[in-house]
Amino acid sequence: MICKSYEKNFNFYNNLINIETNDLNVLNQITYIYREYIDESGLKPIYYVKIENNGNNKYLLSELIDNNNIKITHGKSKKMMKKWTDKVTFLPPITVPFFQKQFSFFHGCAIRIKNKTVVILGPSKSGKTTLIMELMDLKCKLISDDLVVINNIDGSILPFKKPIGIRNTNKFLFEKRIQRLLIDKDNSPPFFSLANGLQTALIHITDVNDWSFFEKASYIDEIYFISDNFKDVDSPEDFFKLFLKQACISMDIVNTLMKIYLQLKKTPAKINVRDLNDVLKVLDI
Repeated sequence: MICKSYEKNFNFYNNLINIETNDLNVLNQITYIYREYIDESGLKPIYYVKIENNGNNKYLLSELIDNNNIKITHGKSKKMMKKWTDKVTFLPPITVPFFQKQFSFFHGCAIRIKNKTVVILGPSKSGKTTLIMELMDLKCKLISDDLVVINNIDGSILPFKKPIGIRNTNKFLFEKRIQRLLIDKDNSPPFFSLANGLQTALIHITDVNDWSFFEKASYIDEIYFISDNFKDVDSPEDFFKLFLKQACISMDIVNTLMKIYLQLKKTPAKINVRDLNDVLKVLDI
């Protein structure tokens, strides 16, 4: 039972969610990460998530979850809460099963280049975020980093506003990159400890000069995969097989992927994120 609690409401795509926790640090983390979705309308939430932290509050919340230091309960009312048992994280809160009839979620990033929407899929630490930052420096607009949100009704992609995370795997490059991003700002991003001894800085792109979000829903024009085992996509079946190798959360994956596939303006292809010149050529920038 939570004795002392802190709470805040968030509005994701017109879905009002209440977050309650016994740890103010946890709520501050969530509030910072999802600050674009803070709701102060006073309207009644349609879903509730309660977080009880029994771990080291210096860690990033996702690390606490991975280390089983967090107890989560959730439900449509505070009187009808059940324990979170899924292996995947409950973050962001819009990904909980209650909302999966409306939305599907994929591990990847999306960016608006000129008048087209491009999605890039690949495993963690494959270079997606680094590429996204390079493209934003070229005036491309971010749609989402790390999580691709799809409207199941029409297959459109929705902007998802959260900070990008930069790990200090290389201290020199890490500090140089942070300084460059915030050179025109007098603020410093929060740093969170990871269980492996590293740190990550969470930077909202609206805190960086000349970076911005593409604010509208759009249809996906092009998809690129970061994969050493990439095979040509010659049919919807090939597309589904390749797409399903990515981490995803969806209750209607086949219909959702078919809607995406039929909207594409170009055959999905492999992209080499380690060669920026090649990327710019492929993306026609």
